[in-house]
Amino acid sequence: FDNTLAMIDSTVEAGQPGSDAVTSRLLDVLFAQLLRSCAATLPTTGWLAAVRDPHIGRALALIHREPGARWTVESLARRAGLSRTVFFERWSALVGEPPAKYLARWRAMSGADRLRRSPVDLGTLAAQLGYASDDAFSRSFKRHYGLTPREYQKTLSSQADVVH
Repeated sequence: FDNTLAMIDSTVEAGQPGSDAVTSRLLDVLFAQLLRSCAATLPTTGWLAAVRDPHIGRALALIHREPGARWTVESLARRAGLSRTVFFERWSALVGEPPAKYLARWRAMSGADRLRRSPVDLGTLAAQLGYASDDAFSRSFKRHYGLTPREYQKTLSSQADVVH
């Protein structure tokens, strides 16, 4: 960085013809150096590392885009272009939990988000999130939030009453 900054400084100070173009290119170089530096310090595990992995990142995007799809380790591995075993091991190492556990947590979070935004029929929401019944959704939701979706909705409405 120091050399690039020094070159930018001397170019600006000299004020010779074309120094704007040279300064612009040197700023591009400085930006590339900053990106390299940041990339070198990014974590090698966790959600951000998983998103950067071309295979696991693709699977995460699929789950986030279609949380209600009938995802299995096999179907995600196939879509990610990996064998089931490699996919499961890489996912677990990067994300820190197995794919099925992440999917259940993501579905619960998506459900909570929808419940916060507007009233919704729980049977419809359960189906949209990939559950066979609202009871199955309620059990999964309660594991993640400590409340059933109905209790969660009541909590939201009582909080809204306090605010208004």
